[in-house]
Amino acid sequence: MNLREWALPVYTIMIQLAVGALLFLWFLKLYSRSRVEEAELEDLCRIPLMIIYFTIGTAIFGAHFHLSKPLISVLAVSNFHSSWLSREIIFTVLFFLATGSIVALTWLVPGYTRAKNILGWLAITAGIATVFCMSQIYLLPTQKLWNSENTLFYYLGSTLLLGMTSLPAMLLLDLNYSEVQGNHQTKKYVEIVRKAVVWFSTASALVSVLVISQGIHQIITLKMINHQSAQASLELLTGLYQPLVVMRFGLLIVGVSWLLMSVHRIMKKDPEVKDLIGSIYVGFLLVLIGEILGRFLFYAAHVRIGV
Repeated sequence: MNLREWALPVYTIMIQLAVGALLFLWFLKLYSRSRVEEAELEDLCRIPLMIIYFTIGTAIFGAHFHLSKPLISVLAVSNFHSSWLSREIIFTVLFFLATGSIVALTWLVPGYTRAKNILGWLAITAGIATVFCMSQIYLLPTQKLWNSENTLFYYLGSTLLLGMTSLPAMLLLDLNYSEVQGNHQTKKYVEIVRKAVVWFSTASALVSVLVISQGIHQIITLKMINHQSAQASLELLTGLYQPLVVMRFGLLIVGVSWLLMSVHRIMKKDPEVKDLIGSIYVGFLLVLIGEILGRFLFYAAHVRIGV
């Protein structure tokens, strides 16, 4: 795959990471609003929101490397009524603008909690719509590897998994940054971060099982399709790319296991949660690399038959 071809995996993975992270950040905010002061919730969200916004911006920038004429990409939105690509572009822009508005309000405007919460859910809705449109683009009858419900489940599963594994890393980065700046957080604030690390790391293990099961189910499905395209994709996944398939599943298992080891340390040894940033980042990076491999296989193993 050359630079233009890698632009799509980079874009899709980063958008999914941003959508998943924002979704679970807002769930955490919803859970925590009766447990800590509103000002502390604002502090909790600032750094993660900045990272999420930067991730979306980088994804959009990277996507333009896939286009031969990126400066006229805006013209693609004219087919919203009939094109999944046009819908994806519009929802991506809405996701970017809504998240940017939340970042600006969180950093610059105290209060207006209800407006910020509503804007956050609107951004999440636009993000989920973006991921859905992404998956629909690949439902092509000429490409049997993609043309099934597996594609939608794969994209949604990746969104959940990347969100659950990246958000704890963002929260710990924020906690350590606050310590460096000399802004020591309250015990309630630290406890919320601690619970978030435990909850999301544990939940990621369950989601990883679903993601791996989806990958195995896809291979089984290809075996059952009596079509030249399906059999060619199957041959690639079980032949040339088999080591990468095994490596992908292995990285997901090891990455999530690493996160669960961190949870075990929290539950049994009760260390300072900020000291777990190294192990949480390692687990997240392993999962991320596994997802990058999965996205490479998604594009590399498809075989088109016909026009």
